[in-house]
Amino acid sequence: MSKRESVKKRALMAILLAGGMLSSGPGAFSAPKAGAVSKNQLELVNKIVGNQNISSELRAYFLIQIARSALQGMDGGALEKQYGPYAAAGAFNLFSRRRSAFNSSLSAMASQLSLEANSTKEDKPGEKRGNSALAETALKEALPLLETSDNSFARLNLYFMASYLFRKTGNEIESKYCQKKVDDAIKGCESDFSHHANHIEGVVAVLNSMAYGYVPVQISDWQRPSAAGAGKQTKSYAKKNIAEAEKLKLRALALADRLDSGSQLRRKAHRDMVLWYQELGKSDAARNEKEILFNLVGVHDDKILYPQSFGCGSLVWWKVEPLVSRFSCGMG
Repeated sequence: MSKRESVKKRALMAILLAGGMLSSGPGAFSAPKAGAVSKNQLELVNKIVGNQNISSELRAYFLIQIARSALQGMDGGALEKQYGPYAAAGAFNLFSRRRSAFNSSLSAMASQLSLEANSTKEDKPGEKRGNSALAETALKEALPLLETSDNSFARLNLYFMASYLFRKTGNEIESKYCQKKVDDAIKGCESDFSHHANHIEGVVAVLNSMAYGYVPVQISDWQRPSAAGAGKQTKSYAKKNIAEAEKLKLRALALADRLDSGSQLRRKAHRDMVLWYQELGKSDAARNEKEILFNLVGVHDDKILYPQSFGCGSLVWWKVEPLVSRFSCGMG
């Protein structure tokens, strides 16, 4: 081979690697390049896209998970091990049978990404981190799946996540597209609730995730905050962040208040707001919210702030009298 041919060959290899058409191979020990998508990674993405045994929103969720892991620098082998089972046609997944578990996972991930987006340590828009080419490939495959989903809660939360992750890859066009989907749903609920009420659960969840990005206070169904710790968190957050978070949470609350008094979503929204104010030391606001909740439920007792267990993981809200379970889990 002549010197000129050798130079041409090296130049061609460089172009292919930069374009993601070749990978560095299984023996490579360095972190994946920003522009490299291996054959195995592309196959993993395509198998998840084609897995008709799980819903379109669940496939989109796994693709967005892959994108996030890729941006965090997870190597190819770890990606395939973690997400490979969801590419298999017969793979069992708890989310396929328990919507509440899926929704909880979506909200937790959306809140965490919202916090990252508001962090001062966040990468600048467009700054390359991890395998951004793989992340963008997975995200782009997720979008058509979201378009076909009829699960508005999942769809809005996933669009919210995708907007941030697209921004991390430097794709501002797709980021703004996804954010507009979320903004349109929120504004639709606020301006014409009668025609957009089916979005309210997802909109309330996204608004609360946005608020978490400013003030990451977790409100648990079970864990009761200690009286000694109440209000101490206020010192950790800037006043402007608390104000922004409160504004978003009140928008969510205003939408929930358009539901009837027996709505679990409405009651739970006020209950969570009581505890949020308590955690931040806003005792007057917490008392006001508590009175609203008591009037909705018809019971004036702090015991209703936490649910009772009725066996097998089920919860019973808004009851003061102790409950007695009369069945055993798994006994048919």
